[in-house]
Amino acid sequence: MKNEEGEKTILIVTNDGNILSDVAAIFEQNRYHVVTAKTEKKVLDKDDITTYDLVLLDITMPDINGAEFLAKLQKIRPDMIKILMTDYANLECAVESLTKGAVWYFIKPLESKKLFKVVAMLLQEQEAEKTNTINNRGIDEKYIMRLSESFY
Repeated sequence: MKNEEGEKTILIVTNDGNILSDVAAIFEQNRYHVVTAKTEKKVLDKDDITTYDLVLLDITMPDINGAEFLAKLQKIRPDMIKILMTDYANLECAVESLTKGAVWYFIKPLESKKLFKVVAMLLQEQEAEKTNTINNRGIDEKYIMRLSESFY
C-alpha cells in the first residue's frame, strides 16, 4: 500500500543495528517509506501490520525464530512480500522459509545493490498484479452486466 506521499512501505525487522540503519537509509534515499523494528513484539505493536508492502526479516531474532514469525506474517498478510536474511547459508532453512511464504532469501553480508534491485522488482510485480486484478475485475463486471442485460 502506498502511504500518503505515494511511497511503498517497507518493514525491516532485525536486531542488527548496522543492517537496520544501512538498509533503511538505502530505501529512504530511493523514496520508499521505511519502518524498522528489532523484535517480533515491536512489529506487532506497530500501528497496523496491513500497511506494509514488503517485509525484510532476519531469521535470527531475540524473541522468536524468523521462520516462525514468517509463518505468522503469512497468516496475517499472505499478499505482503516477505524476504528473509540470514548469517548462515542453510539449504534446509531456505526451503522451509520459501514454503512458509518467503519469496527471496539473502545471505549476509547483504549486497546493497542486489537487495535494492530485487526489492524494486518485487514491488513493481506486486503493483502490476494489483493493477491487473483491478482491470480484470472491471472487465468481468462489464461482461457480467452485458450478459445479464441480454436476458431482459
